[in-house]
Amino acid sequence: MKIKVTTERECCDPQEDLQTYHGKHMIPVALRPKFCKHCGQLWYLESFTDAAGDSDSEYIRYVPVLTRDS
Repeated sequence: MKIKVTTERECCDPQEDLQTYHGKHMIPVALRPKFCKHCGQLWYLESFTDAAGDSDSEYIRYVPVLTRDS
């Protein structure tokens, strides 16, 4: 028997929604940029040291910084 389950959740889940981005961007390729297949938001991989002193990483939302020339 098959059942259908409907769930409500936020988009941009790293395991389900983020896909590798191959378009033009200012993010270094080493940060493995990805985009959300639902909303299009860009994400990049950030490495950090956790509380135990081990290296870890997670995807962070990319927010471009716009400058205004005077």
